[in-house]
Amino acid sequence: MQPATPRVSHNETPFKERAKEIGNACAVTTGKHEPEITAAIQKYRNIDFLNGRENEIWKPVVVVCEVFCPKRRLELEQAIAYIKGTKRLERKPISLEEAYRLQAEAEDRLQLVRDMISLIGDGYGMLSGEMLPALLAMPCRIWGFYAETGLTKEKMEALLKPMKIAPRQSRHFTPDKRPRRGYVRSDVEAALATPQKGGTPVQVLSNKGGGDA
Repeated sequence: MQPATPRVSHNETPFKERAKEIGNACAVTTGKHEPEITAAIQKYRNIDFLNGRENEIWKPVVVVCEVFCPKRRLELEQAIAYIKGTKRLERKPISLEEAYRLQAEAEDRLQLVRDMISLIGDGYGMLSGEMLPALLAMPCRIWGFYAETGLTKEKMEALLKPMKIAPRQSRHFTPDKRPRRGYVRSDVEAALATPQKGGTPVQVLSNKGGGDA
């Protein structure tokens, strides 16, 4: 394939000129209805099922609707809701192997958090330098053999990052009240109790030619 200049018919209006015509027509229309548009902007109230950023995106469309076709406001909101809802169905195709890896990683993450809570027990928390050795010493666990080399500080941090669990400075880790870094039990419990928001939903690609996942 070679770069080429798109063919444009001499009978067609060039894009920029057509865009300018549309822009001029819009300017004339908005000029005629400037008071109504200003009033609609001032009267605008956020749509309750949209977040702040989404309301900013849809506000110009809603304002135009209020000025030029107010009877179709409900229809517009239904369309907005449909667009937002169907976006949840977007999928990022991945291989079957990648799907297995992500599933296994999610299971390992939950097991790690449960084991951390078990090790902390009824205490305030556990020092960062003590947590990893304690995990590796737990009987009947995968951590000593994790990813062939065993769980490391880097791998542990990577597993905990999506759950926003990280050590923090506190005076409550040791009896002498000297500030030390460690994992706080309440942080770990809160992460386990909070439904985790994944990244882009995935759709497994079939390994069979022409097949569906």
